[in-house]
Amino acid sequence: MRPRALTGIRSVEITSRCNLACRYCLHPIMPRPKLDMTEAIWERVKAWVQHFVDAGTQGEINLAGVGEPTLHPHLARYCLEMRELIGPTVPCSSPPTARA
Repeated sequence: MRPRALTGIRSVEITSRCNLACRYCLHPIMPRPKLDMTEAIWERVKAWVQHFVDAGTQGEINLAGVGEPTLHPHLARYCLEMRELIGPTVPCSSPPTARA
């Protein structure tokens, strides 16, 4: 089986930081640094999203990953910039605040 061509970006982790301690989550034991996405990387994300929008294959994006997206200081701006590129359907998910 050959790999399929990339047609869009479905999810972008804008931060790997998290202030929760959910029992099911691997975040506390992940060895990678807990950091926010840099502006340089964000600009690259936007360029790729624009590429896929122009190709007609990018219809949505999720600005979440293992980290808690509401901790990123530029979340609101990032959502607005994605809406400018893609349209009004830019979901942002966040873990529930009740401890699991």
